[in-house]
Amino acid sequence: MQCKVASQQSDNVAVSGVATLDGRLLVTMTGRFTRDGPSRYTLLHARGGLMGVFSLVSIKWLMDQGLSARITYDPNHVYLEIAYEPGRFPPPLDTQRPSEITRTPATVSEGGRSDKPSSSAVTTLRPTVAGLTFAERVAYQRAIEEVRWRHRIWPNDNPQPKPSLDVIVSQAQLEKKVEEYLRKSQGLADYWQRPITVEELQTEIDRMAQHTKQPEVLRELFEALGNDPFVIAECLARPILADRAIAGLGAHNQSVAKIVEASRDTAEDLLTMKIPRASYRLPEISPWAQCTDDTWAASATVNAPDARNGHTAVWTGSEMIIWGGAFTDNVYHFLNTGGRYDPATDTWTPTGMTNAPIGRWRHAAVWTGSEMIVWGGGTNDFLNTGGRYNPTDDSWTAISTANAPTERVKHTALWTGSEMVVWGGYNYNFTQASTLVAGTALLRIVG
Repeated sequence: MQCKVASQQSDNVAVSGVATLDGRLLVTMTGRFTRDGPSRYTLLHARGGLMGVFSLVSIKWLMDQGLSARITYDPNHVYLEIAYEPGRFPPPLDTQRPSEITRTPATVSEGGRSDKPSSSAVTTLRPTVAGLTFAERVAYQRAIEEVRWRHRIWPNDNPQPKPSLDVIVSQAQLEKKVEEYLRKSQGLADYWQRPITVEELQTEIDRMAQHTKQPEVLRELFEALGNDPFVIAECLARPILADRAIAGLGAHNQSVAKIVEASRDTAEDLLTMKIPRASYRLPEISPWAQCTDDTWAASATVNAPDARNGHTAVWTGSEMIIWGGAFTDNVYHFLNTGGRYDPATDTWTPTGMTNAPIGRWRHAAVWTGSEMIVWGGGTNDFLNTGGRYNPTDDSWTAISTANAPTERVKHTALWTGSEMVVWGGYNYNFTQASTLVAGTALLRIVG
């Protein structure tokens, strides 16, 4: 359905019977809109009633007018509503129930980005997936990241204060995270020939609540999502469940990966999954923190990294990151894989491999407050290379080898607040004796 809206009038589609809303609504707002004009426009009137909501809504308007727009419904109408101040949309009509008013926490727009001129036309895409717009999912993803960032360790030696989340993660990175878990969900649906079910999502919420190793953090995550079990199911449980399901397919997960990759050019289609809104329940969170001191409790092993030795581990304040190491089956295999363990949800997430350093063991790793730095180690040779891993966007950045220390294994490293200090270790080859390496080397990280 396509509608044009001017400041004093709009297209108004009239239907004598029932209107089934199962597709896309494209709204073009032409001309200038002012505070003196209408704040609500009727786009559709169905005398027999409405069924469903539009799966994708695109609203276009001139960016420099300082307004925001949303689509709302009542039993017989579809409305376009305008606000000139955050949250100041027109009050609900008597015919509108709260559940029929779509919340719009954040705007996803090309024109709103810093690299776009403010006078350009803005296109706001709001794909609705299981009752949530894409913008809402991005806003909830930000709320999740805010909790995790709040618990990230910012070393006392770092000279600068801990920055805000906006400095660490961009809007584009949040959007990418949401798009990725929706792609994975759709890939699984295509592979299974069915979507992830309500029962599976509820089971995942129950599992997190029962097995959490940080109940206080899980409560914060639930609270950040409004303690709404539907939002928790869609924005916290769905990404975890999709990752685990793909990993659980084993040798077949390449098939799912190919499905997901093949869908790159049809993102909007992926974001219109038809999943019925369902009733979920919010379980009671297990008081694991009250366990007896000096005792062990098993963590999840599903999706955990493969068994290995000679790897490193760092604690970020919200996750443990494992990386590297080796295993042998009469031949040594050196790994550049790893995983992030979240004790709040008792889940493992693989670390990305794009631009990751080559596999190695007996290297060193430090946590800077926002990144894990790995350096050195060995394979059949010794290495003086490394990389910086950002868990927020699951990305790797190579570090300079200019004036780097000599190759080594089993060295030590620490973070001073602005530099990683490396000392000691040894190197050898299989025909010569080991050589101990002395001295200090520093890697300074700027920005």
